[in-house]
Amino acid sequence: MYSWLRFRSLIQTEESLSVMRGRSWEANGRPMKGFPTLAQVEKADNEQLARWFRFLPSGETVSDQKIMERIAERFEKLGGMTAELSKKIGM
Repeated sequence: MYSWLRFRSLIQTEESLSVMRGRSWEANGRPMKGFPTLAQVEKADNEQLARWFRFLPSGETVSDQKIMERIAERFEKLGGMTAELSKKIGM
């Protein structure tokens, strides 16, 4: 039987592996597959933008690269990375 700490450790390991596989995590804890849409980028708060900014790959297609550019623009406009935000989203 797993203890809570062991269970949490397994979850964190899966999150780390998913990030290394190019997936990021949405604010609700679900894994996000692929890139967000521009509409999602426009609605996202600073924390979600930080997660995308940090964990999404740079983008292989022109549309993915445009989305990443928009994420970077909005993220910087909303204050960019802070020590607290970096600690909250991890890695």
